[in-house]
Amino acid sequence: MCLKTLKQLIAIARFSALEHLGTPAVLLLTLTATIGTMLLPLFQFQRFSEDGRLARDCGLATTFLFGIFLICGCMASLHRTLKNGTAAIALTKPLSRGVWFCGHLGGTILTLFWFLLTMGAAILTAEACSPRYHTSGSYADLHSLFYALLFPIAALVFGALNHRLRGCRFTLTAALSLPLLLWITPLFPKQLHWGSLSLLITIALFLIQVLALAGMFALISPPGLMVCLTFFFTGATLILAHGAAYLPLDTLAYGGTVSARIILLLLPQSIAEFLLFTWMGIQLLSRREAV
Repeated sequence: MCLKTLKQLIAIARFSALEHLGTPAVLLLTLTATIGTMLLPLFQFQRFSEDGRLARDCGLATTFLFGIFLICGCMASLHRTLKNGTAAIALTKPLSRGVWFCGHLGGTILTLFWFLLTMGAAILTAEACSPRYHTSGSYADLHSLFYALLFPIAALVFGALNHRLRGCRFTLTAALSLPLLLWITPLFPKQLHWGSLSLLITIALFLIQVLALAGMFALISPPGLMVCLTFFFTGATLILAHGAAYLPLDTLAYGGTVSARIILLLLPQSIAEFLLFTWMGIQLLSRREAV
């Protein structure tokens, strides 16, 4: 029984992730965040006492904010599934509501991971290509940046060709190939700060809490209200409950990294809140008279 449940969970998560990645809004959001981050070195006129810091901090903040937008978009599709009766068809089979809900959360986690993987390459590239300040002036690695910006275009071209020749979904192909191509770009610039990737772990720990919270709200409210409630409680957490601990930008200064101790301290809270909101969502779904 446990093996059957696990297989159902994996199947739903896989299907849900592919559906999310194949959504034009998800591809557009990812491209906007990625290209916007990679263009930052062209508009950097302040170094804040450290080369590349502006691009890195803005890129991580963009990842944080756009990750919440991505979660809200995925959870809006969950609400539509409940509203249009698709969920009712799925649950007529021997499939528990808890497994169905957790499977959709798992699919959104996979989508979020793919987004963070994409943004990791963009942040490394933007920081490495940022202007370097010397006594003779400053310069940016425009050569590497130009080649890096070709890879998002290549992902779109590959998606178009795959759709034309094989009939595959353009958005899904482009979304799947985008991070794979972007991770070629860090091979070009020098002076990479790999410690920047450590902060993506803490951002992910916060976003999975937001994910479970948004999933719970999606079961009881329409998309507009769900987005408002998610942003309200997320903002309240950042202000009142030390949520800013998940975005410790200062730890990356001058080649620094987020220590394993900080991650281990944040991990129990993140897991506990994710499980709490997931359990509350399952209880709300179980009490619905008709899905």
